[in-house]
Amino acid sequence: MLKIRNLTVSIDEEIVLKNLNLQVPDGQKVVLFGPNGSGKTSLFKTIIGLSKYQIKEGEIIFYDQSINNLNVNQRHDLGIAMMFQQPPKVEGVKLGEFVSQAFDLNGNLDTQAAKLKVKDFIEKGLNNGLSGGEQKRSELFQLFVDKQAKFYLFDEPDSGVDLENMDLVGKIINQLLAEKSGLLITHTGDILNYVQADLAYVMINGTIECSGSPTSILNQIKEQGYSECFGCQKEGPNE
Repeated sequence: MLKIRNLTVSIDEEIVLKNLNLQVPDGQKVVLFGPNGSGKTSLFKTIIGLSKYQIKEGEIIFYDQSINNLNVNQRHDLGIAMMFQQPPKVEGVKLGEFVSQAFDLNGNLDTQAAKLKVKDFIEKGLNNGLSGGEQKRSELFQLFVDKQAKFYLFDEPDSGVDLENMDLVGKIINQLLAEKSGLLITHTGDILNYVQADLAYVMINGTIECSGSPTSILNQIKEQGYSECFGCQKEGPNE
């Protein structure tokens, strides 16, 4: 589904990703680990097509089509959707108003909101005045009603979330990924208690250093940190 080949990316001429290779096979859930500042979120924003992330070399291929030259809207139309860790706040726009205008809900806003337990803040501003758990649910709600989405990017869905909300977040992600593919960033690995991933990658200093079993890699990181991931054998999917 998603193939990233020898990708090098810059922001204002500063290299943030270099010679990066990663794949998410059709129908699989892939986890991306990495220390703070390693470039994980930069990779996600490059995949969705934010303009300040300039591809210098390499290629992003989605369903056998290069998307390097497509803008954000065109990539969304192909089915790429993202849950942001820190979504932008939009003044004067309510969450319910936004999803009603952006997505075809067939008049079922309240029904859909109740399913994801966002009804209590559906009248609040978009990403304004929400707790950590509410913000995650708001982002997932937008993914849930986006029927065009075929591939999901989740940027730290387990950060700043209490146990009650984490259980709900995990259930929603599993629903979204039941028959689709996704790539998840996680620092703590808590999301793996709820979502069974097929493969994990480790990103360090803007490139992929390691890949393999999500559980094995997480345990190694917990025991030894990221130092043991440098140059380790990669066990990702074959071309």
